[in-house]
Amino acid sequence: LTDDQCWEQGKTEKECAENYLTEIQRVGSGIVLFHDTNEKTATMLDILLPSLDSVNGYTIKPLQDIPNIANALSLSGANLSAKDSSGTCNDYQ
Repeated sequence: LTDDQCWEQGKTEKECAENYLTEIQRVGSGIVLFHDTNEKTATMLDILLPSLDSVNGYTIKPLQDIPNIANALSLSGANLSAKDSSGTCNDYQ
């Protein structure tokens, strides 16, 4: 489930974090995307991130710190830190 799907289904922040942790451990590596559309996501991340930090081998990085992704974003003209006039972050402008 994505974080948006967790909230649509009435899951708690803890239940959503547990779902993410289970899936991350099952897959073993990759990129996990979170949506910044609900304040519950921030609370869920407060639960999830310490769990990942204690699991051997996981590193948490912003996308722009991953060389292949940073290069692809640069070539595409994407700007991960772009904000519109309301202060809302737009991942790709």
